[in-house]
Amino acid sequence: MSLTPPATVPPLEATVSGDWILECLRSAVSDCESVVEWAQTGAAPLDWKGSAATVATHAMTATVREFSIVRGALNSVLPALTAYIDDIADLRRQRTWLVEDREALEERRLNLEEEERLADLATVGDGSPRDDEDKKNALVLAIAVFNARVETWSGDVSAAEDL
Repeated sequence: MSLTPPATVPPLEATVSGDWILECLRSAVSDCESVVEWAQTGAAPLDWKGSAATVATHAMTATVREFSIVRGALNSVLPALTAYIDDIADLRRQRTWLVEDREALEERRLNLEEEERLADLATVGDGSPRDDEDKKNALVLAIAVFNARVETWSGDVSAAEDL
């Protein structure tokens, strides 16, 4: 009797290494902070008076406001992106383990099927039918547990992609 092979582990489409993206975002946050600091301290020289000072102060205030918004947006993205990159790295490790486990289960399955085929050809089997049935049941259970792990992993990949 042929056993159903273990589920195939789907590929992990997310292949980007995000460390460089994080560094770029952190650098952009730092640059925004520098611009905000510069604009706050340099609104208008102390000796400026009248409408020129008002215009300069207004322009710097607008710059501070705009860069503060950008800085806030970048700061809010950083934790989510960091979590996503960590999740993808963890999922990649899990996928490696799943692929290795699948190969081992598939080898067990093929070996058991070969043993059954040879036992059918032989007039007297080496093991009792009960032993063969126990091996088959244990393998069926191991494959079912493995398939559930693949299903869970696939759900985790979808959840990470939805982040």
